[in-house]
Amino acid sequence: MNAVIGRRALLRGAAVAAAAGALPLAGCTTTKSPSTTAASGNKVKLPTYVAQTAVKYDLPAGPNGAPPPVLFTYPQNPPSATKGTPAKGGSIEILSSTDAVPPPVGKNTMWQTLNKELGAELKFDWSVGGYAQKFATALAGGELREISVIDAYETPHLPQVLEAKFEDLTPFLAGDKVKAYPNLANNPTDTWRMSVFAGKIYSVPAYQWPNSVFNMMIIRSDLAKAKGVDPQPKSGEEFLSLCKEFADPARNQWVLALPGTTLSFVLACLGAPNRWRVGKDGKWTRDYETPEYKQALGIVADLWKKQYFHPDSFSPTFDDSVPFCTGKIVMEQGFPGIWGWYMQNKKKQYPDLEIAPVRPFKWGGGGTAGTFQNADRPNSAGIRKGTSPARVKELLRVLDWLSAPVGSKEYLLAAYGVEGVDYNMTKEGPVMTERGNNESNIRVQSFAGPPQVLNLAPGPGVHDALVGMHDYFKATGPTSVPNPGLVLYSDADSSKGATLTTNMTNLANDIIQGHQPISAWADGVKTWRSNGGDQIRKEYEKSYAAEH
Repeated sequence: MNAVIGRRALLRGAAVAAAAGALPLAGCTTTKSPSTTAASGNKVKLPTYVAQTAVKYDLPAGPNGAPPPVLFTYPQNPPSATKGTPAKGGSIEILSSTDAVPPPVGKNTMWQTLNKELGAELKFDWSVGGYAQKFATALAGGELREISVIDAYETPHLPQVLEAKFEDLTPFLAGDKVKAYPNLANNPTDTWRMSVFAGKIYSVPAYQWPNSVFNMMIIRSDLAKAKGVDPQPKSGEEFLSLCKEFADPARNQWVLALPGTTLSFVLACLGAPNRWRVGKDGKWTRDYETPEYKQALGIVADLWKKQYFHPDSFSPTFDDSVPFCTGKIVMEQGFPGIWGWYMQNKKKQYPDLEIAPVRPFKWGGGGTAGTFQNADRPNSAGIRKGTSPARVKELLRVLDWLSAPVGSKEYLLAAYGVEGVDYNMTKEGPVMTERGNNESNIRVQSFAGPPQVLNLAPGPGVHDALVGMHDYFKATGPTSVPNPGLVLYSDADSSKGATLTTNMTNLANDIIQGHQPISAWADGVKTWRSNGGDQIRKEYEKSYAAEH
């Protein structure tokens, strides 16, 4: 369990989003965004960002938390980031999700120790997969727990649900009030923008990447060097030339991994909007409707036709890490930790493996292009409506404790458990035991946790990867492209958006594979508009006008 999240779990999300052109997920707005946000015209002062000082990082976080800091090795004697016991006894009910049900508290040392440190018994109501249905059932049956993970993706009428079912946390967290909870104040201000509806703060962020930190195209730089080619194309012409240089399908030599993520990269290079573009007149245009999108589809379809993609690219079971390590493909786009993941997990097996990032470039040449920020609203934790102010403060203290920074004593317990039982501390950092892997399925970080940190166990290539990722996100952050709809709300998007996106994904995949002509895209856009796209646009325009 490292602060750089496991590669495959992240890539699954990217493939789904990018294949549709829904495009990447990662921060929220630019680092220069205002410290107020609104819905329906009611502005709220966002929580003040105060970077934590308990843990000294090897490379610091940037302004407002981006790029994320770097921790080369986990402290052998980590400092404490909290004072006192946050709760006053009793129990705390939590509705959240997990991958597998852990051993019960009576047989779970990690769970027992957390209860002791927090000063209350954590009582979990878990969903093992399918949390959206669990959350919907809890809402309908009045079975929300004191703390519940808010499903921000599939809950219809979300602003009304939050107002009716969850406490308004604005009086406790707005502006400098968040300083009463130092670890919550360590969340970048922009992260809180997704917690605001109708001018009120309804939830607390959980273990998120800061804004502008999203995906990264990487290349086998060792193979590029061996061929004498520049691993960083500076135009579409150079990118296509690089692909041609490597491709040799007759010898099972391809270039690219996933068409969907490649599509998102090409869209960035073409200057397409990150899901939506807002004109000076306040009118909204979906990326599907732009000429850049059609052009990108044509480019990726041509790459497929020329057999530059691995032939199994569209298979849901395709593991692109294997051909990437063996050099059968040389480029792939993944989430923030992908470079480090390869160094930590594959470098020893493949000692020649060297990686470099490929920054988006203007397709026609003439400079770099902006990377896409997060396009979807992440989940977060809310407190049940009707909770007394004193109890709200107590629960916020608990969330603050569980949000202690990576590198702290508290984080070590919340993420890894008890030393000698759940993990062993080595010079490389904590290493989970089999028991720890089971006990940690309580998954505290599904509802509470600090901002992400670039941290991996030392090993060949890891140090350079951590520095390289930090430098990359530092360079790309200021020009990263936000999704303007991320901090607004459309009920039609919540209820119809997933289906519409799936339909457009399927059409895009058919066009890329040559099953349908590029001309079919225009009809697809018309169908998207009539089936809900225009309604979604209208609702976003209305919300945007109210804020501006």
